[in-house]
Amino acid sequence: MIVFVRDKDTGSLLPAPGFPRTLARGSDWRAFLAKCMEEGRCSGEFPAQEESISVPATGIRISSNAAMVLIGGLPDERLLATALRILPLFSALVIGEHQISVAAAQAGVGADANAKAEVLTRWLGASRDKLRTALQSSGQARVALELQDEELRAASEELTRSQEAIEVANQNLIETNAALELSSAEAQLDRQRAEDANRAKSEFLATMSHELRTPLNAIGGYASLLEMGIGGEMSGLQMDYLARIKRSQEHLSTLISDVLNYAKVEAGKIELDLADIDLDAELGSIGSLIEPQAAARGVTYKFSPAAAGVQVRTDRDKMVQIVLNLLTNAVKFTPAGGRVELCSSSDGATAWIQVSDTGQGIPADKLSSIFEPFVQLERRMDAEQPGVGLGLAISRDLAERMGGGIVVESAPGKGATFTLRLPIAQATNGVEEPRQYEASLSPESGAD
Repeated sequence: MIVFVRDKDTGSLLPAPGFPRTLARGSDWRAFLAKCMEEGRCSGEFPAQEESISVPATGIRISSNAAMVLIGGLPDERLLATALRILPLFSALVIGEHQISVAAAQAGVGADANAKAEVLTRWLGASRDKLRTALQSSGQARVALELQDEELRAASEELTRSQEAIEVANQNLIETNAALELSSAEAQLDRQRAEDANRAKSEFLATMSHELRTPLNAIGGYASLLEMGIGGEMSGLQMDYLARIKRSQEHLSTLISDVLNYAKVEAGKIELDLADIDLDAELGSIGSLIEPQAAARGVTYKFSPAAAGVQVRTDRDKMVQIVLNLLTNAVKFTPAGGRVELCSSSDGATAWIQVSDTGQGIPADKLSSIFEPFVQLERRMDAEQPGVGLGLAISRDLAERMGGGIVVESAPGKGATFTLRLPIAQATNGVEEPRQYEASLSPESGAD
């Protein structure tokens, strides 16, 4: 026996609790139950759980919401009548329990829904607070973004102006580069012209020096012959004139020699004959060349050697030429009663030759220009100093070509000291006490 009760929600007849059963061919059973509820009683055969076996079934409507199905045939009428009297109560009970279960389930669902609603309410409140905070932050962010947008717009405008300025500067740079290239080409052309002109000048000076020296030598030679009386006896006045002619010829010959030497230096035609030279020995021999000039001007000359045994690697003639030029200048610009001193020293690697005087000195603003060609400083304002200002320029160039150099120290009223630096050929171990050679000559001594 199976009792079916109508479900309130779906309206379908479902097996009551305690009467579960697996029914084959459910669609046929649903049609059978519908017929039973409509007619009150119906019969039929249905397959059991095994499809190959069929069993008879009788369906009886118990109430409008319940039905009973008897499988396997009808019991006797007495049992059936008893069952029909009991089953409506059972049906009501089942329906009530079902409704209670449904109500309980609904209540549970409602409680669960309330709990979920409370949780949802709390979540919505928290979300609302978060949303409010987010909206506030969003407002602040919007303001910040607006400010940043303004700044970016201003920066973009500034960048645009900068790009325009860069384009203008780039165009100016291109034009400047073009102008510089043109100027460089012109400068190169001018430099080439200047070099050609300088070369032509040097060649002209060398040629003119040679051409002028020949008649000057003839003038000096004939003046010497007249002075010797070969052309007849000369009066005192004539002898004075001859002396003036010879001094002028010698002066002019010196100037021409300076110009010729400078032309050779500029043209790079100076040849050096380097050798190991005993420094103090060579410096000592220069005294005989400068003493007559010192005596003529009333200047005291002193040699203080302090480089005994030191040899320098140099060109002897060029070294003597430099030192003699420095001494001649010192004597020339030192007043009578003054002093000119030649000193030597070394440190084992370098030799120094110093020429000092007690003249008027050189102003500080002139020290950097005295080695330039054709620059001549009149340190004595009361006398004419012969020369064209090439001696120091030639001396500096020769010193540098020999691996050395020349520097000067001076101050107005304190004289000047020129220092020639030369490389030492070999180190010397012996140290000798400085020797001094002094010649104090004056115009009254009778020396030439």
